[in-house]
Amino acid sequence: MKLDGNTITFRKPFDLHAHLRTGQLMYWTLKYLVQYYRVIVAMPNIAERPICTLDDLIWYRAQVNAVLDQLRREGILTEEVTILYMIKLTPATTPEMIRQFKREKDVIGMKYYPADAPTTNAAGGIADLRAKSLAPVLRHMEFCGLPFSGHFQHSIKTGLDLFYTEQSALSDLRWLAEEYPNLRITVEHASTAETIAAIYYLDNVRATLTVHHMSKTRNDALSPHYICMPPLQTSHDRQIVLKAAMSGSPKFMLGNDSAIHWREKKECRNPATGIWNAPTSLCKLVELFEESNSLDRWEFFSSGAGAQAYDLPLFDDEITLRREEWTVPHSYAEGQLVPFLSEEKLAWRLAE
Repeated sequence: MKLDGNTITFRKPFDLHAHLRTGQLMYWTLKYLVQYYRVIVAMPNIAERPICTLDDLIWYRAQVNAVLDQLRREGILTEEVTILYMIKLTPATTPEMIRQFKREKDVIGMKYYPADAPTTNAAGGIADLRAKSLAPVLRHMEFCGLPFSGHFQHSIKTGLDLFYTEQSALSDLRWLAEEYPNLRITVEHASTAETIAAIYYLDNVRATLTVHHMSKTRNDALSPHYICMPPLQTSHDRQIVLKAAMSGSPKFMLGNDSAIHWREKKECRNPATGIWNAPTSLCKLVELFEESNSLDRWEFFSSGAGAQAYDLPLFDDEITLRREEWTVPHSYAEGQLVPFLSEEKLAWRLAE
């Protein structure tokens, strides 16, 4: 890392949790992610066709590559980028499928969604993590080293408080880690102090952390554009998540959970869950680390920890930001997309 006057240069980061969607939503997400991140991990809960099989992966990979080609033609993508994929774990997943996925060089793990979790497109996921029918698949993942990525959040259908849904799911996490001690487990978008404490305690568990859980609280969720799953939590939780990101522990790595929706899907009676932070996440993160005098730990959190967790190379590619205050646009795509930190000021921006 080089901090030189009004510029900062560092290894181009990894974003280990991104919802790329399809069509124009994919275009607008990748347009910004590829400028800021060297490695991008795509989530499998696609509305049109969840990524559950090898055929699904081939279909989705072709769509991603088509958008990347478009961005190259437009001069937006001018450097190398690596797109990796999570596969959705379902009751139909078999040990043979695990072997197939392990052979695919761009498959980074299996993604667990509780079937009734209050998040986008969780239907068709796993109803019972302890089901005997799932055990051979989990054993096979453990044996062949294919990581398990989990959305640990219980359903609100039983009357459970929304802001306690992640903490409630920690019983599942503890059981999984103890039952399968050699399974490489990632808790996606850890958002509470209780979850951070559990991750420190469990030997085979790591977590991705998001920019919004580091910088915002449930008070901000009065705006529909800050409604996400797991939800924003208390100021105390935010501080604990931020402290974990800056701890230098290999258990915590960057995964921003950028989840784009059209504005009409957010500004309505039942807003879609998800925060589109692709255009602003990196600049905000550098600002947070600088404010906490933790820039010396930034590169490890944003690339080193993820490389360790998923056996990825540490690329030499660098990115430079310059210190220049700017105001995030209210919206993009002719007003159809509202970004994270809309109309807020940021201290850093991408150097031209």
